[in-house]
Order: sequence, then structure tokens, then C-alpha cells
Amino acid sequence: MTVPSRQCPFTTSNGVRLNVECFSVDNDDENLPTVLFVHGVCESAETWGVQSLAKACMARKWRLLVLELAGHGLSQDLQKQSLLGSQDRGRAVCPDFGELKDHVVEFALNMMARYSSRGFVLAGGSLGGSLVAYAARGIIDARREEGSSDTPGLLGIALLAPALGVDKRAVPPPAVVMALRAASYLIPGQGLMTPDEDPRHYACPPNSKRNFSGRWPLATAGMLLDVTSNIVPRDVESKRVDAQLEGLNSIIIIAGERDQVVPLPCIQEWYDSITCLAEDEKKLHVLKGCDHGFIHDHPEAAFIDILFDWCDGLVQKE
Repeated sequence: MTVPSRQCPFTTSNGVRLNVECFSVDNDDENLPTVLFVHGVCESAETWGVQSLAKACMARKWRLLVLELAGHGLSQDLQKQSLLGSQDRGRAVCPDFGELKDHVVEFALNMMARYSSRGFVLAGGSLGGSLVAYAARGIIDARREEGSSDTPGLLGIALLAPALGVDKRAVPPPAVVMALRAASYLIPGQGLMTPDEDPRHYACPPNSKRNFSGRWPLATAGMLLDVTSNIVPRDVESKRVDAQLEGLNSIIIIAGERDQVVPLPCIQEWYDSITCLAEDEKKLHVLKGCDHGFIHDHPEAAFIDILFDWCDGLVQKE
């Protein structure tokens, strides 16, 4: 097992303390390019996917910085205000996609300022993939405002089985969705007719307590359903994807051929809507026979060489 070399937590502008795990042979080596990674819903930095990334980074002379989202891993829970004062929403309770996206922007900018590097790749899996896709705009704009164009910045983004759509057959009837949405406001941390998360097949170490177990919190399930069934399809239909990615240098999407959570046609449609990048600046790689959880395959994850060959190519262009 590859263990992190250090932790480098930071506090967001809205007061949430987020944990970041650093994997590196030499934290202070400014010649190391850096992967910034965002995990999926209910996960943490203690997964087989992160282990595969960490081992590849060590072998290929990259640094890996893994953000644990609010309410996940060692990061602080999101807070809610009540008559009794500020209270934790609970573990893995994430009702607001925009808030998570802003946290990813702050994570990237904070790490870019903290670490010297030959350049940064921002990557994410599942929910982390959709967060990365939407956070790119904020990172690019902030770098422009800072006048940071002369220093190593965002080389590109990598989306691994990104949550950019949903099988319409899996969406409950409108009446059920409305009832569950109402319940999520009253009992956001409760699981009711939501997916049942079992981290035992992807937790690393196997006895890790960082990953959420049990039925997804209603608020989190509702947020993810809204992203995949409303926000993303609406942005594709209204041709707003280019506005999110304008100024980006490169993007790669790695998707499973047999993904039943986020069907390949949904990802293909989102990818095809990208016109602001030239054909050699974007890539969609389909993993034959793989499903949504390919990132956690072990001991050899099929996506690793594809991802890091692309990453190495970006560094060589600089």
C-alpha cells in the first residue's frame, strides 16, 4: 500500500476545512508535475482508485494531491444554520453541487499557489469528474485575473467515468422525485429509496472508515440526480458546454463501455458538444468491457497507462 507523504488541509472561503492527501517521492521538488484529484460520492482518499493513481505517480515522477470533499474522509461536514446555531449536516450530506464545485476551484488554486510544479492536471472520478468539468471555468478565470499566465498552470482536465448523465429508466417518476426532494429538506441525512453504498470492494486499506457506508443521504442523492438528469442535459442542449471549457488546453474522458450508471451515449453527447477545442486537444477513450467502477479495479487498473501517457504528453508540450 502506498501511504501519503503528508496532509495539507485548507479552509474554504465559506469556512469548511477540507483535507488534502499528498503522495510524492519529494514534496518540494518543483520539477514534479502534479495531478489534483477529486473522488466520487461517498468515497475518500482511501480507495483502490487513489492507490492506483498514487503508484503511477510514484513510478512516473508525478505528485498526487487528493481532495476529500466536504462531509467525506477527514474533511469537515457542511454546516447548516438553525435557531440552535451552526450544526453539522452529517457525513456525505452534500445538497449543493455549486458549493462543491466552488470548493474544487479553491482546492486547485490553493494547491497551485502552495506547490511549485511543472504544471497541473485536474482529474476526477464519477461525481468528481462532473465537478472538475464545471470547476474548470472558475480556475481559468481566476488564473487570468491573477495574471498567472507566465507560471505553470492547468495543463488539462481528466474525467474518469464522469457523472455527466443518467439512464432515464433509472429516474423515479416525477411524483416520487418531488416527494423525495421534499423529504431531503426535512431529513437531508437520512437514506430513503436511495442507492446502498458498500465500500468494501473499493476501500483501501480494507478496514478504512473514511468511506461512507449505507444508503446515500437523501440530499446527496437528490443533488446528484439533479446534476445528471437536469443540469448536464440542459447545458448540452443549450450549447453551454463550450462556455464552461473556453480557455482550456486539453481534456481527456475515460469511460466504461458497459457503464450502467452513466451510459456511454450520455458521455458521448457531452463530449460531442465540445467545439472550443481542436480534435487533437480532446480525447474520449472507451474501456472495452468496463463498467462505472473501473477506476477501482485492482491490482492493475486499465485506465492508468492511458491517463498518464496523456499527462506526460501535456508536460512534454510545455
